[in-house]
Amino acid sequence: MTFNGLAAEIDAPRAKKGEEYLAEQSFWRAPYMCSFRAGNFDFIALAQHARWGKGTDGRERELRALADWIKDHFDQKWAEDHDLLVGGDFNVPKVGDKLYQALTSQGLKQPKPLAKLTNGDKVLDGTNLDKSARYDQILYLPTMDDRLALAGGTLDFFVDDKHIEELYPGRKLTRQAFSFQLSDHFPLWVQLDTDIDGRRLDQIVQAGGKK
Repeated sequence: MTFNGLAAEIDAPRAKKGEEYLAEQSFWRAPYMCSFRAGNFDFIALAQHARWGKGTDGRERELRALADWIKDHFDQKWAEDHDLLVGGDFNVPKVGDKLYQALTSQGLKQPKPLAKLTNGDKVLDGTNLDKSARYDQILYLPTMDDRLALAGGTLDFFVDDKHIEELYPGRKLTRQAFSFQLSDHFPLWVQLDTDIDGRRLDQIVQAGGKK
């Protein structure tokens, strides 16, 4: 896979107030996107770490703002590319809840292999160390429906508190200290089909037949 030249932060939409242009809803951390090529397949990867905390109203607005930005940007014909993967820690406790609905309100979809979160043959309820919440997501625009192969999942590097000693012998780490050494969330993965030579050839042939 190679970098395709695009690297940019996403700013929250702004409206004019007096002499200033201000955002009504900010991103705690600016989402970041880059373009890549794998084989002959070009796509954009966008990452975000959404706000956290006890209240969810601000987080819901932030996730909806991201969804709106994606639709506004990728609906434009001059967008860099229309194949988009979105990933990150969105602090969404459960697939289907109001936060997840805000994030997917403008058409982002969950890959079928991630509908049931698996680590090998084991099914997990979450991506946090407690395995209780689906904070982390990989989503995509429908343009990539035929690019996602039937493989995906997570990597449970924690197992349980008793196994911390196996990774860090003699350290006597608490669960929190362990998370500082590695992570407090599990990584997600999904397989992409990047072999599109046949499709590109068909497009060339079809375009030639229209002349």
